[in-house]
This record gives sequence, C-alpha cells and structure tokens, in this order.
Amino acid sequence: MNSLNTEIATSVEGNGRFSAKPIPPDAIREQLARILAASGFVNAGQLSRFLRFVVGETLNGRAKKIKQYTVAVGALGHKTDFDPQIDPIVRITAARLRKTLTRYYETEGVQDPIVITLPKGAYVPMFCSRNVMENDAPEQQTAPYKLTMPQGPTIVVLPFDCLLNKQGQYYLVDGLTEQLVVTFNRFPEYLIIGPLPRQNGATGYRDLRAVGQEYGAQFILSGSLRQQGERLRLTVKLTDMVTGGAIWADTFDNEGNLGDLFAFEDMAVNRITAVLGGNFGVIPRTLTEEALAKATEDTAVYDAILRYYYYLAVYTEESRTAAFAALERAVRIAPDYPLTLAFLADLNYLDYHLFGADETVLRVVERLVLRAVTIDPQCQHARFVQACTYYQEGYQELFILKLEQAVALNPNNAFLLFAGSVYLTIIGEQARGATYLARAKRLNPHFPGWIHLPPFLVAYRRGDYVTALAEAKRFNTPAVYVDPLIRAATAGQLGRREEGERAVSELLALHPDFSEHGRGLMRRFFFSHANVQMLADGLAKAGLQLG
Repeated sequence: MNSLNTEIATSVEGNGRFSAKPIPPDAIREQLARILAASGFVNAGQLSRFLRFVVGETLNGRAKKIKQYTVAVGALGHKTDFDPQIDPIVRITAARLRKTLTRYYETEGVQDPIVITLPKGAYVPMFCSRNVMENDAPEQQTAPYKLTMPQGPTIVVLPFDCLLNKQGQYYLVDGLTEQLVVTFNRFPEYLIIGPLPRQNGATGYRDLRAVGQEYGAQFILSGSLRQQGERLRLTVKLTDMVTGGAIWADTFDNEGNLGDLFAFEDMAVNRITAVLGGNFGVIPRTLTEEALAKATEDTAVYDAILRYYYYLAVYTEESRTAAFAALERAVRIAPDYPLTLAFLADLNYLDYHLFGADETVLRVVERLVLRAVTIDPQCQHARFVQACTYYQEGYQELFILKLEQAVALNPNNAFLLFAGSVYLTIIGEQARGATYLARAKRLNPHFPGWIHLPPFLVAYRRGDYVTALAEAKRFNTPAVYVDPLIRAATAGQLGRREEGERAVSELLALHPDFSEHGRGLMRRFFFSHANVQMLADGLAKAGLQLG
C-alpha cells in the first residue's frame, strides 16, 4: 500500500467503525465531482471551495497541514494575516458543510458508492466505501453521518434586492445576506442554504415554490434594501412553503448616515436571527403545532427539540412528560447528537432545580453534558447547562464565568439571555441581569412569563411590594411552585391576607408538604439562604410558616 492510500485508509480506520481498505484516489475525485454538482453545493461557493480544498489536500498527501488557517487562506480567500482565534469563519463554514453533506447523502447521494464526511472538531475529510458499510455487522450498518443533525427545517436565503440610489452596490446586500447565513448557523437545529447566487443583477427567484422544491426547504428568507435620501430601510420576509404564505415580515430603518451601514447591518442581522431562530423564535412556534400532532421515526430528533421548546414556553406537567419521552427516544436514535443530549441534560437539571428530584439526577446531568461537549465543544446549550450546575453547587463566580462563555458562543440566543438574566438577578448581580434582559428583549419580543422574575426580585428587595406583586402576577407559570410562592409572599408583605391565602392554597396544591420541605426546595432555586428567608417572611405573613 503506497503512502497516499495508507493515509486514506487511516482516515477510514479513525472512525473506529469500518475496515481499513484503500479507496482509489480517482474514485474519491469522482465522488467529489458528484457532490459539487448537487443542488446543495452547486450554488454554495464557500462550501464547495472548502470541500474541494480539504479533499484535494488530503489526496495530495498534505492532510496534516489542514488547519483553520490553511483552510481560511487556501479555500475561503482570506488574507495571510487571518487569525483563527479572532475570526470563527472556518468553524462556522465547517458546521454548514457537515450539515449539507448529511442532507446530500440522505437525498441525492443515498446510493453513492463513496461517503465523504468531515468529522466534528476536525477539518481532514474521511472517505468510506459504501460496500464496506454494507458488509459490516448488522448493528454497525448505520453510517456516522446519519447522526450528525436532526431532521430540522431547511432555510434557503435568497439574495436580497438592492434598491439603493447608486448602481453597483449589490456588495452591500450580498454582505448582509452572507452575514445572515453565518449568524444563522450558530443555531444547530437548522440547515441553512445560501445565499443563492444573484441572477442578472437581481434576485431572479420569483417562483418560491420551485426554489423550495429544488432544495427541499420549508422556509425561504428574502428581502430588500432601499434608500430614501440618507435613510436606509431593510425589509425582510419569511415564507413558509407548506402554506405558501409569509409567516413573518419586518422592516429595519437606519436613520443615521450611510457610514453607519455596517452597524445597521449588525443590528438587523442579530434581530432577524434571534426572532426567527432559538427556543421562542417564529420558526419553532410555527412548527410546534404540527410536531405535537404527528411524529415519525424520520423526524423524531427534531420533534424532540420542538417538544423541549414547547415545554419551556408553557411549563405544564403534560408537556414536561412528553418532552422527556421524546428526548430520551431521540438520544437512543441519535446517541451522538449533542443538542438533544444537552436538552435532555437540561430537563434533568430542571427536575432537580424546580421539582425536588433526588441529588442523583445531577450525576445524570453531568454525564449528559460531558458527552455533549466531548462530541461538540462549541455546543452552546451544553455549556449553559454546565454553568447551571455550578450555580446549583453555589459557585457564584464560576457560574458567571461559564455563563458568559456559553452566551459568547451565540450572542443572539435570546433564550440564554432570558435565562441568564433570571439567574444573575437571583444571585444579586442585578445590573448584569438587567443588561441580559434588555438585550434579550431587543432581540426577540416573544418571551415567556417567567422572565418577569428579575423585575419582581428587584422590586421585592427594595420593598416596593406593589410593583413586585404586579410583576409576580405576570410570571404566569402556574405549574411551577415559584408562581404562587412569589404572589403569596408579596401579598403577605402588603397585608393582603385573603389574596395571600389563596396563593398559599395554590402552592400547597402543587407541594402539599411545602411547610416542611419548602426551604430546601427554595434553596435550590433561589441560591442563597438570604433569598429564601426574605420570601419566607412574606409567606409567614400570608399564613404559611416554613419549618
């Protein structure tokens, strides 16, 4: 076996699943050509250049030289001063490439003789012969690319119309759509295709149904940038191919001078991705009703993700049970998908944090989080749950550090900002918590009732019980004991005994033994004995003495 074939065979062995049989380089080049001619690649210049480069370098015996820097300079056109520590473009593009390869092999390439994959955390491709896979033991026949992503929705980003006064300024909107794609890829639930190439100086994509059918996409994002004097207006629309109608549209105005364009684009991109993606985004809300009505084996992983999102929006016992069952099933089907591992870890954490589960559940959380971050060190939600475990153990400074590191992985994830604001306010970091909350509300106006806990706590601590009670009533999460608890405590402080007793009755309906075990349960959620005591004082005035 020559050195090149040894390197190719080694790349197969590295998977730990397939036998090491050399694949002729010409066969790999033919497979590469098939992939690059497919719909997901033919118009995706960055992805095509990336894949062509890493495959070519490997076939030419230079696999050991494939690093973030060489990919950025050799494939993506960056200058020689590129710094991978500052610019994450290679990691982001690699994630897009993995998802697009997955979709290719599940559709157009399902019968291809050779499978090319890009392992997580690496940029050297792996090559595997289909007949090797077919000759494996029955329990090993599932190819690794089947487990790299959920069957979540595909979003096609069209080139935006450029209606500026000066000609030749398409680079402005093209840069904006590129930025949209990069930012959207921080949400691992979606497969993002685009931006599609511009045709004849305009978008050229007027038949949206044809575009949706060609790329297997449920959603298409389109828009335009126009100018009136010194004012810019960006109009963006999301179309659902199931109904054919627009399910979201918005406009963004730049009142400043044209020199502020890049700051304007950053603001618009962050708002668009936060409002559409993430736990409380337009896309998950659109898909949830359908997912709750029907789930199949093919969509089980993404169905589990949607059920988790739904549970965090409503916090009912029924939705909690369904989310647990769906995520446990998803982890059995795709044991190496980090997002569902992280979400299952979060549900177990919430069982301890909110519902009094035994401490052994924290060991389950730790195992799931470790598995998720081992597979994908950039898995934001796993890092967030990891931070929460430090919160639970009372390590305030370490919790803040890990929370900020998690948020930095995707600053447009409004859910993490909302949740972070709650935890930060509870531990006394009120200013930092307020900053998180304000950022989250700017990014996404759709939020759950529990985000009223930070302003409740701020008002309660300063003795403004009228404001605190108003915020407590907006909490509106009746299946969680915190809801009646904060209403009872505040009503007690205001001397509204009858109102307080009604809230105490609701609390005892959820936890009949709260007078005996309430302090321990509250300590898990409210972090410190001081927080527990200030609420216990209000409960006592409402007629509930804690042991």
